[in-house]
Amino acid sequence: MALMILPDEPEKRLIYSLSHDVAVAIVEIVGGERYEDYLTCRMVCPLGLSQMMMYVLREAEDRRAAQYMCDFQTGKVSLTTMENRFRLTPNYDSGGADNYCAVLDALCNGGIGANGQRILKEASVAACGKAAGGLQGLR
Repeated sequence: MALMILPDEPEKRLIYSLSHDVAVAIVEIVGGERYEDYLTCRMVCPLGLSQMMMYVLREAEDRRAAQYMCDFQTGKVSLTTMENRFRLTPNYDSGGADNYCAVLDALCNGGIGANGQRILKEASVAACGKAAGGLQGLR
């Protein structure tokens, strides 16, 4: 990934990439545990979620939203296949996971989930908002 050419200048356009998976690798190395275990302990259980998948199981594929791809040269948007070509190995926890609505809800409420459990310090939420240009638009 470090050798890949950026399709555009940073901050010019939001482009979905595997950068979140680089962040996952950093969390695993620094934290000394798998990302799935890290999230389960710090977000899934405190928020009262039944699951947060690191990849879509075959039996849950019907719950996935349609996925689209944009050709930046032509501007044409087209439906893509539902296969996950980024599922590299059974040990590969992806940063793009299921159940983000509960996490976003906690972000929009100062780090506190709908069930009243805090998953992030207020300072962490403020730092996320500053990096993202503010979270006010999510409310």
